[in-house]
Parts: sequence; C-alpha cells; structure tokens
Amino acid sequence: MEDGNLFGRKHGVIMALDMHERDLIEHVVDICNETQGVVALKMGMIPVMQYGLPRTVELLRGLTDLPLIYDHQKMGVCPATPESDLDDDGLKQARFFGGILGKCKVDGGIIYPTGDFLVPESHEPIPYESDLSVQRAFTDSFRGNGVEPFLLGRFTCDGHLRGEGGILPDDMPEKIYRRTAEAGIECYIMPGNRPEETEGFVDLVTGILPADTTPKICLPGFGSQGGTVKEAFRATRGLPSYAIIGPCDCFDLSERGRVADHVRRYCDEALAFG
Repeated sequence: MEDGNLFGRKHGVIMALDMHERDLIEHVVDICNETQGVVALKMGMIPVMQYGLPRTVELLRGLTDLPLIYDHQKMGVCPATPESDLDDDGLKQARFFGGILGKCKVDGGIIYPTGDFLVPESHEPIPYESDLSVQRAFTDSFRGNGVEPFLLGRFTCDGHLRGEGGILPDDMPEKIYRRTAEAGIECYIMPGNRPEETEGFVDLVTGILPADTTPKICLPGFGSQGGTVKEAFRATRGLPSYAIIGPCDCFDLSERGRVADHVRRYCDEALAFG
C-alpha cells in the first residue's frame, strides 16, 4: 500500500461487480487484474444474493488480490429512536454487519446512515455521540472488526431529499459528511456527476479532519449518469480519488470483447489526471 492507502495509488478505478453469472464475474475480474489503475472491487447485492457473502468472497479471493468493498445498497437505513431496545433496529444491524464482514475478511463496506434521519418528528435528532446513532453504531462496529467504513451521504440521482420530492432532510448529506469527518473516518462516497456539490463536501471534510488524515474520495455517477472522470476528480481538489464504474452505467456486458476497452479507458482517464 502507498502511504497506508488501501488502494495502493492516489487515483484509480473501483469496479462494481453488478453481475451474478460466474463466468462473467471471472471475465471482468481477469480484466481488472490485467488493467493498471483498477484499485478495488465493489461487491453489490447481485452476486451476494446468488452465492451468499462468504462464498462470494471466497470466489473473489481465488481470482484476485484486489481489495473487496461490500455495498449492501444500503446499510444504515433502519432507524433507532430513544425508545429503541439496544438490540433492535439499526443498532442490531450495525453489530451484525460489522461482525459478518469482519469474519469474511472483507476490506471495506459502504454505509448510508439515513436511519438517523428517519426518526419520528416528535423526537429530537439523535446526535452522533449518542449510543443510539446508527452512523456511529455502524462505523464503530466496522472499525472494531477490521473493516474500513465508507460513508455515503449524497446519491447520484434525485428523489431522496425533500427538496427533490423525497422524505429525507435536505441538510442530511452535509450532516453525514460532517459527522464522518468528526469521527476521523478516511473513506467517502460522493457523487461524481455532481461536481459542484462534491467540491463543497470535500471542503467540509478537509476543514474538520486533522492535518495528518487524508480523505479518500470514491465517486460513482459516470456513463449513463452523466459524470466525467476529469470533472469529478477536479472537484476533489487533489485528494486521492477513485471512479466507481460498472455494467449498470458504464458498459454493456453483452459485448464481452469491448469490456476491456471500457475499463482501460476509465483507468487511463483516472491515471492521466494523477
């Protein structure tokens, strides 16, 4: 690792394994192994629903040495309230997921702690320092089990926040990133197709984190979602930056012969920026 960086380099690509067929997984992972610039693999629910988490990790560990990041889509949604039993809701989920990811030797996991913002309006917002905070419960559980927490605060698509017709507070992304930085966490998921917003989130976390802590910014939102690596990486102001790509948005798995070209193009763009 470069300077303790899980990804081994300052810029690169994280491949989302959004497929369940074993031959396709092997094909894409082989390409990732052979392409300079791929720094990690992201396991979503598609392969895990097919094989289960332990078998999926076992399969991938037999194919690659790249770090594995688990994306539950989305962990941290279940709320906790002052009336919650400590063994219920988001707090129980936090302990379970941290424990199972640690047992399976997964390197990192993505948390979207909206549970802290789904409490009834009759309750005061739960502060991060509280034992009832879903975000704190997940990050503490992950860290305690040797799993790197990756915090997501802002989606690449509209429809989640109240100003977009959703149910979550408009200031939720800022609060999630602020709490994450206050906890000294290094890895963030920010929208690559919203560079102006990402730039603001980067300024926020770098203004809070200690000088000896360098945040790593992981960025989905490319291909059909409209983002470009150049604009997304420019928004991170020189921080370590990683484009998350996958067949859902960035290439078509039915054209197997072209997958390597697509992966290489994104890697070339990421490495050229560095």
